[in-house]
Amino acid sequence: MAKQNNQQSNKEFVVTQKRSLIACSHTQRATMKALGMRGRHKSVVIQDNPANRGQILKIQHLVEVAVQPAGTKVVVKSAPLKKTKTESTSARVKA
Repeated sequence: MAKQNNQQSNKEFVVTQKRSLIACSHTQRATMKALGMRGRHKSVVIQDNPANRGQILKIQHLVEVAVQPAGTKVVVKSAPLKKTKTESTSARVKA
């Protein structure tokens, strides 16, 4: 029986989407969504494990990957939150 390695990985990946999902297969789109990618030039930090490595390998032509030690703080660009319709109309009524 094979031994299981229960040690925490000491690496993380910073994955940045560089190319658009136009003309990509639906499985590549699903992989990007599963990794938390929200759009071009946005980044996510993910743990180093075999499942995430396989996902990155599947979309390697769409992303840029940087390796960093675990626990290191990284500023990650994320999409700004959009106002909902109720928030924007209530702001106009009060003003």
